[in-house]
Amino acid sequence: MCRRGHNVDIRLSSTRPIIEVWAVVAEGVDARRGRKLLDALNGSFHFYCFSLAGDSLIMSTTVNAEPFCPEHLDRAIESTYSYLEDEAPAVRDKLAAMKPKAAPDGLRPGLLVLYGRHHDRQGVIDLARSLTDDNPPVLRRWRHEALRASKRAHKKAAQTDHGPAQIALVEQHLAWRSVAAALGQVLDDETLTDFRASDPVA
Repeated sequence: MCRRGHNVDIRLSSTRPIIEVWAVVAEGVDARRGRKLLDALNGSFHFYCFSLAGDSLIMSTTVNAEPFCPEHLDRAIESTYSYLEDEAPAVRDKLAAMKPKAAPDGLRPGLLVLYGRHHDRQGVIDLARSLTDDNPPVLRRWRHEALRASKRAHKKAAQTDHGPAQIALVEQHLAWRSVAAALGQVLDDETLTDFRASDPVA
């Protein structure tokens, strides 16, 4: 869902009877600076959970799906949009370490790595297939980028003193590995055979 340039994502949890509402608050976030602000954000906005996913700051909240109350979901969506419009600009001023690189072919790394952090392989698969329309060249590029991101996070973690920043980098490394593995599973799916026949990328 998009309104006034702000994206809010909604999905039904595959493991619990809840509806999850997500939004990217900021991208290009420095892990060290981001970890310092997480406690303050989570302490100030009890309705939301803030977390780092790759180099993105994610806000999320949940709504019961059983029993389901449409008004509760509407309220969660409206509150998320209000936060993105009123509060997020000040947070981005504090967090943004650099201008994020444009993601190729619609890739949203923050959301992909978020699924990876929660070990929801099917969530990664469903999201990737939906965003790429089962396009093997794009999926291969995404998997390559996920592997590169994992290696970069691993290298930075090895060069960082033990503490919150190193823990965040290790989490990024493991999350990107999970994402890469899920994308590899998509590429191995036999339903992509017809695409491979005309795929110019080896």
